[in-house]
Amino acid sequence: MTSAQKTLKVAVLGPSGQCGQCVVDELLSRGHNVVGISRNPPKTWGTNLKTGSYSSQSVDLHDTASLVRAFSDGFDAIVCAFAPPLSDMASLYEKGVEGHAAIKTALLASDHSGSFLIIGGAGSLHCADRRQLVDQDDFLYSWW
Repeated sequence: MTSAQKTLKVAVLGPSGQCGQCVVDELLSRGHNVVGISRNPPKTWGTNLKTGSYSSQSVDLHDTASLVRAFSDGFDAIVCAFAPPLSDMASLYEKGVEGHAAIKTALLASDHSGSFLIIGGAGSLHCADRRQLVDQDDFLYSWW
């Protein structure tokens, strides 16, 4: 980081997931202060790229009141890399919608005034046949 760049305080929802880990690594490598927020966030971050600082807050992402408090902690940005666990495929969609709804409700109720970025997948996009990508026969579940 150059002296002209500002050190940001950034919350990452879902810091231990595939996308969340990459986001945390990138932010730390650029010298930012990262707070991992999830039900069971890593307490420390073991990376050789680390030049910023990492801390964590244990918050159930379906608990709107707890999220409001977390989001009101003076973050310059909040990055949502939340995804429901793949261990329960039967309720994956429902848990994803519920989680994102709670996050949206909490964000709007909080006093967060910085940026909010959400990382999503392509599964919800519609293809030429008007079906969602996730419903295509050749959708690559093996990538998960």
